[in-house]
Amino acid sequence: MGVGMPLGMSGGHTLPTAFRSATEVMHSPTLAETAFIRIDALAIEDALAVSASPGSLLLEMRDESEVVFGGRTAMHARTKVLAAGPPGLVDRHPLANRARRINRPDQVLLPGLVNAHAHLDLTHIGPQPHDRDRGFIGFVDLVRSRRAQDDEAIAASVRLGIEQSLLGGVVAVGDIAGAAGGVPRIAAYEALTDSPLWGVSFLEFFGIGTGEESGADRLVDAVQEGAALARGRYAERRVKLGLQPHAPYSVSRRNYMRAIELAQRHSLPLATHLSETPEEIEFIRSGAGPQRELLERLGVWSESILDDAGRGKTPVAHLSPVLRYGDFLAAHVNYASNEDITSLAESRTAVVYCPRSAVYFDAAASFGPHRFIDMLLCGTRVALGTDSIINLPRGEWVGGTESGISILDEMRLLYRRDAVTAITVLGMATMDGAAALGLDPLSFTFKRGATIAGVVGVSVTEFNPKSELDLALDRIMLGGGRPELLLIGK
Repeated sequence: MGVGMPLGMSGGHTLPTAFRSATEVMHSPTLAETAFIRIDALAIEDALAVSASPGSLLLEMRDESEVVFGGRTAMHARTKVLAAGPPGLVDRHPLANRARRINRPDQVLLPGLVNAHAHLDLTHIGPQPHDRDRGFIGFVDLVRSRRAQDDEAIAASVRLGIEQSLLGGVVAVGDIAGAAGGVPRIAAYEALTDSPLWGVSFLEFFGIGTGEESGADRLVDAVQEGAALARGRYAERRVKLGLQPHAPYSVSRRNYMRAIELAQRHSLPLATHLSETPEEIEFIRSGAGPQRELLERLGVWSESILDDAGRGKTPVAHLSPVLRYGDFLAAHVNYASNEDITSLAESRTAVVYCPRSAVYFDAAASFGPHRFIDMLLCGTRVALGTDSIINLPRGEWVGGTESGISILDEMRLLYRRDAVTAITVLGMATMDGAAALGLDPLSFTFKRGATIAGVVGVSVTEFNPKSELDLALDRIMLGGGRPELLLIGK
């Protein structure tokens, strides 16, 4: 979700007391000894090679503790797969008879899910209707007026997003640490790193026009602060620090190159919003339209912007010289020409498609169906993201902590609408998402010997396979069962 150009101060937000207390992640005392866990389930599925119904999973767990979230709990441990597949196969493992058994007869086991593009610092806002008359600029104004501004409120909103992610079966996230007030902040990175989640916290920054130099200076300061933490008390954590030049309409290509240089110096992954809205397309192509009007309103417009923008290019073509210098994770790419898809593949740019966000902004009406399948066929890695809570359906937020922010809902949308195979969307939501974030894809499978990031169970009712083609994974895509996080790795 691109939120364009320096965000003004709007007064602090205070989360309700119930939300603040609910988002505390608590751990039970560490157990020194190794434990062996066996989960017997209706079926077990991953995107690599494991598919069995019924299915069993045998795990070795060290440093076991417990995570508490939203009134639920999950095991939390350094976890290695000893065996996975049909129960008879798992029975033959020499440690199977030593394992503590957990029965999930109505659940299908999946690896922990990856949300490769999220804005957890906006979680406190909750779902909001989209004002189609005002378009994307109206959405930008909504975010500017309601986002948390001080570090304490930012961290509280991120913790709420972490809780909702865990409730949704998400164990790894590519979170955008938003630049509240136009200033890059590390509060979101600290909150995410203190959680059990894996992933990357991308420091967002703006810098274009009259704000080009000041934006670059603020970025350097934030990176130095964040990199010191990453080398210090967060050195052994599963969350990395990353950089996010916001978007082509809010960051000059010169500042993109500065970000690449900083990223290479500190070994930081890179992300950006790209080709998301009609307003962005118009601005990059002609240098005019609502995005220019926003820059003028915010007092950062400069005619020097037209040295880059207004050249008749698509956003992907506009950034193509930049993308070739760094391995970027590009969120959305709702519009892509044939030439753009080739350029993405050649530059090794990974894409994060956010299906429900695209529906929220009615991207298909402007651009036609998203071309993620063409991207996959041309060799581009495509992961899945939720974007922010703002663009998710309000019905899923009823009850606050009951539903969670789940990538499973993005998977179901693609499966039902676009006739994509269940194994394809599972790969996008696990291995591809992990690889896009620089994590080990095998940690999001049930491969024997893999150190895994998590295990999720999804309830399936009335599953009676009539053939080998009637897979439990398809029943998950067609059903409405909510994910249950059983385990998250350390």
